[in-house]
Amino acid sequence: MKKILICILVSATLTACNNKQMLKNTNLIQENLKGKVQTLSEITINLDSTGNAKSDSTIKVSDFNTDGYITTITSKDSSGKITEIQTNALNTNGTVSEVKKSKDGKQISRFATELDKNGNYTGGKSYDSTNTQDGYVTDFKTNEYGIVYSGKEHSMSGKIKNSWDAKYDGPNFIGYTATDSVGRKSNGTVKLNDKGDAINENYSYYENDKAITKDYTHTYDSYDNNGNWTKRTTFEEQGKKTTIVKRVFTYYKD
Repeated sequence: MKKILICILVSATLTACNNKQMLKNTNLIQENLKGKVQTLSEITINLDSTGNAKSDSTIKVSDFNTDGYITTITSKDSSGKITEIQTNALNTNGTVSEVKKSKDGKQISRFATELDKNGNYTGGKSYDSTNTQDGYVTDFKTNEYGIVYSGKEHSMSGKIKNSWDAKYDGPNFIGYTATDSVGRKSNGTVKLNDKGDAINENYSYYENDKAITKDYTHTYDSYDNNGNWTKRTTFEEQGKKTTIVKRVFTYYKD
């Protein structure tokens, strides 16, 4: 399941912009952000059964260029120590040519995309920490927003590790179906509010051969002057409060 979600999340960063009239295909639009965001800092606070903050809170800082594309994502632990840096190399048309993750200056993983002659994604190759290819992805499909919503992940032997097909309402993610290497199905559905923000998420998947079902409800406690939410509280089944996410934005000056 983790690999499947990684594929879907990576897909959300692969944007196509084949001409100036398609600048709607930016990460700002795909992440439902308003205004000319320069940096987005997300502080995730995990809560224990009593509602108190746990020690495993995390910080993620996304840097956007002036065209609205993410160039760097820096992940930190609760003490502020950097745990991972993701860099997105962009082509001149806005597509991502490479996603590289590193720690302490050393590569963790790398994903190089492949495009057809029209600049559309067709697949890509993944590499491990030694820069040795450890898999590849084929059959990418993109929607009108340039979002890769479908594909197949393969091991180096050619065996399909998983395949997925995500669904979007415009640029907003609303669910997916997926199949793993042994044919087990997983799926998810997301309900949005009138602002395009997720208010309910339901997932069914397998973890260590055990069937898991998760249901999350989100409430939005505050928004900034641009209409971007700045605090979200997440509840699991039976109204248990599990997570608080706070967001801090900086914007480019007009």
